[in-house]
Amino acid sequence: MRKASYRLAALVMSVGLLITVMLTAMVGFNMYFRNTVSLQERASSLLIFTFLSVVVFLFSIVGISMIQRALRKAAAPPRKPRPDFPFSQQDASAWMVSIIPAVEKVSGRSFSTYPTVKLVDWLEVGALLADELGTGCEKCSDALTNHLLELTAMQSSLRMMPYVIGKYGIRTGEIYLLPENSDRLLEEAGLDSSHLDDVIRLTLAHELVHALQDQETGLAERLAGQRDPMAPFNVVIEGQAMVLQAEVARELGLCEIEARLAALLEGRAAPKSGDAKRMADVYRAGKEIMRGAMQDGGAEAMWDLIETPPASV
Repeated sequence: MRKASYRLAALVMSVGLLITVMLTAMVGFNMYFRNTVSLQERASSLLIFTFLSVVVFLFSIVGISMIQRALRKAAAPPRKPRPDFPFSQQDASAWMVSIIPAVEKVSGRSFSTYPTVKLVDWLEVGALLADELGTGCEKCSDALTNHLLELTAMQSSLRMMPYVIGKYGIRTGEIYLLPENSDRLLEEAGLDSSHLDDVIRLTLAHELVHALQDQETGLAERLAGQRDPMAPFNVVIEGQAMVLQAEVARELGLCEIEARLAALLEGRAAPKSGDAKRMADVYRAGKEIMRGAMQDGGAEAMWDLIETPPASV
């Protein structure tokens, strides 16, 4: 919206400037040369005046563009410096590489392409969730609508899980980590900073399961237009991620840490309300369904439920 306004203003100013320059040149030319030179000389002089007018016009356009950039820069709110994160992009990539074999083993699936991991802050998560909320929404191309979706997504996320540090992007195929939430997560789970790498690896395991689900079934298409957190498909994909997160922890000897993380997600460690309670209900219900499937038929039984979810949960 703002860019379109700037372009329209620049176009109007440019056209007005060109007309003014051309009229001034022609009037000045006629007044000065009307009675002093021949018609041929006047024609040559008119071409010169026209050329000079175009040059002046082009220089004016450049000047207007520079003024616009300066005004936009002056009007833009200053960006807050990103806080120092407790771990680096290199750390996150190394942790993900180390956890992928365990995820593939317990899930019974292999990655055709490994997802990438990216460190983000809450502003970037808000933009990501706004994009996902707009999936399947034909009326969400308006800039104001997208901005409102972004604000709504950020507010909902902050209310739901202020200590969540992982998110799989169903539209981008990337895994996002929020390092600024790691201290809050460790505090809520009753863990110290020496457990940070294990917590991140289990978080990555959970999100890698979503990446495998996306590879197998196409999450963006199947979640398009879905707004109810307790929709059966949403419940089973979160349930599978919870169950396989626990299986990875068993493989790595991290069961105690995983139990504390699961208690947070399921609302057992700290009772929740509103959006947070609804998400906790999703994790609990999905985990119960998928744990039963795992006990009855192993990992393949869970994949069958992903393909064909129950009619209700």
